[in-house]
Amino acid sequence: MTDLIKGLASPAVWVLLLMVAGLWWARRLRRRKGLRRGWYAMLAATLLYLLLTSEFVASLLCYTLENRCRPATQAELAGLDAMVVLSGGALPPWRHRPRAEPRWATLARVDGAVEAFRRSGAQVLVTSGGKTAGTQISAAEAMRDFAVRLGVPSEKIRVQGVSLTTAEDATETARVLGPGAGRRIGVATSATHMPRSRRTFERVFPQDTIVPVPVDYQFVPPRLRARTFVPSAGAFYLNTMVLHEYVGLVWYRLRN
Repeated sequence: MTDLIKGLASPAVWVLLLMVAGLWWARRLRRRKGLRRGWYAMLAATLLYLLLTSEFVASLLCYTLENRCRPATQAELAGLDAMVVLSGGALPPWRHRPRAEPRWATLARVDGAVEAFRRSGAQVLVTSGGKTAGTQISAAEAMRDFAVRLGVPSEKIRVQGVSLTTAEDATETARVLGPGAGRRIGVATSATHMPRSRRTFERVFPQDTIVPVPVDYQFVPPRLRARTFVPSAGAFYLNTMVLHEYVGLVWYRLRN
């Protein structure tokens, strides 16, 4: 059910549904009202597509999330008991990729988390993320390997390779860290993902202090030029990611 909800939350599905509705109504050419509804639906789909593929819109939407998450200061990082880094997914092995590898978002998260981990003085780094379809190892294991290559001693890393959602990230991490109170736990993830992650971890760790460590900032100040208004696949991806986070925030609020 969770995967279905995630799929339906994609803007690509919204555009597709509008187009299908437009085609269905327009098919009824003998009825003027049906043709008019189909035309309006197709127009709405076109306008939505233009908005979702606009770099200008993508920048503004991204800013609304990332502006809530300023980078962690040294004072906030100092004295952390543990650092948790959340997965952005992993790529399964295939002919030219002999082993599972972290996706770009995951690499950016681990890179930022390792830097903050060194500055914090924490003695435990938890990599969080389960197996996705086709992968032989969990995303957390791939993240651990990357963190080791970045210089983190393997004995300081704990792998939480079970979770597939943000909610599971928090609950499974609680099992890895064990019971406690008064701890200061850093949570590193992409800035767009941080509002939802922070709220989830604060709910699961009510007796501890959650220190947000946002990394992987995507916002680029928009520049008004002709290319800004040309449909962009990159803008569609960013808009999809930001809207997915907003849908996730609403869903988690309704469930809790």
